Amino acid sequence: TEHVENVRLLDRLSSRKAAVGTLYLTATHVIFVENGSETRKETWVLHSQISSIEKQATTATGSPLLIRCKNFQVMQLVIPQERDCHNVYISLIRLARPGMGKKRDTEVNPSLEGYCNG
Repeated sequence: TEHVENVRLLDRLSSRKAAVGTLYLTATHVIFVENGSETRKETWVLHSQISSIEKQATTATGSPLLIRCKNFQVMQLVIPQERDCHNVYISLIRLARPGMGKKRDTEVNPSLEGYCNG
């Protein structure tokens, strides 16, 4: 399981302080676990529910990553290191869209052009 520590989860609906915790990537889920010793709140998102992933411009506080889900849930994460953010972004693209590589391969194959564009 890949994980990144000291990730901030911003709450767009409330003015409460951002939650700080650890982001885990498993074969099936994105999991954010808050650092709080009392509650340890967890946020789970199934990869198949991710509709888009947007890597935003790096700021002084870190690299923002916006994850939009098919159920209209939005996770805005700020990852301390740009390299870690990029790695999470690439991993999520692969995990959320497992068949995309095969589709691209057939689209560039001239012998299959009629089938793909037809």
